[in-house]
Amino acid sequence: LTEPLSCARAKSLLEKASVSGYLPAVYKLVDLLDREGATQRAVDLLEHQLRDVSTALLHQKLADLLLRSGPGHEDRVVEHYSKALSLDPKNEAAIQGLQRMEANTDGMEASYDLNEMEEKYEVGSVGRASPVVAELEDSETEAVWSDGDLNLAAAPGT
Repeated sequence: LTEPLSCARAKSLLEKASVSGYLPAVYKLVDLLDREGATQRAVDLLEHQLRDVSTALLHQKLADLLLRSGPGHEDRVVEHYSKALSLDPKNEAAIQGLQRMEANTDGMEASYDLNEMEEKYEVGSVGRASPVVAELEDSETEAVWSDGDLNLAAAPGT
């Protein structure tokens, strides 16, 4: 698709096919729009398709476009890469996209640093994460009991 006339004709045919929801046409049209620099139009097309059907490739392509479109879309990028990986855990492009995103946060605080999350939270026996709390040497409860020691041996009737 290097000739302008054949590119315009292909684009017209892909647009007609994508309206019917034919996903291979949607994927090709998104790639074509992206190459032409019509990234926002490609994003709109993907978002429209995602209203009707959810596939790993749709989410991954949308996340790719949002990631390349600049800062301000980080939450949406993570959301769509995560959805792509939940639908296809072996989606290499989504895995690489998340890695690229993490690499782009050098010098900035990463919002989605998994290592930090693992250190900050520990997973309990029920699978829920709970904050790690350092154990106190002398808790208030122990201090109260030690102040009011009961001498049970001196109690009458024993």
